[in-house]
Amino acid sequence: RILSAARRPHPTKDGWVAILPYSYEHYVEFFAATGLSDQVDPAMYADGRTRILRSDVLYGYVRRATPSRTTAEWLELCRALRIPASEVATLDAIVAELPIAEHAVAGPYRVIPSPVRFGRTPAGLRLDAALPGQHTREVLTELGLSGAEIDALREIGAIVDAADPLRDQP
Repeated sequence: RILSAARRPHPTKDGWVAILPYSYEHYVEFFAATGLSDQVDPAMYADGRTRILRSDVLYGYVRRATPSRTTAEWLELCRALRIPASEVATLDAIVAELPIAEHAVAGPYRVIPSPVRFGRTPAGLRLDAALPGQHTREVLTELGLSGAEIDALREIGAIVDAADPLRDQP
């Protein structure tokens, strides 16, 4: 079932939702609530093995139903039926929730917070985000390149560093 291409977010009237009925009871209640009971043969979800084998078809019925309601309506219904469900955020919504920091040179930008949380050692920003090429020379030096080799790479346009006057041009 987890490998089914049909097991994915489904469109609603106003967004996207993931609805994951698992048990026989989930499917009976879902199809009753959506008016699909007479269209789906109960033998397709009668037992766990059959639900797994027919998951593409069953998730297809879920997808057929979801455009009929808003995301909030689906979440309320699934909560009442005890069917696992979750709103699926758009990329724009995720980005809009990111905190904003002020870069000393570039101005405001969105910060992706650390995915790791420590109780005694909280993660945080200590430096602004690097500008394109800001640390090129330091990194290449650490990798063992000489100043002359770095300059040669810069001359042929193979690298950009903060000293490059054309770094802001496409």
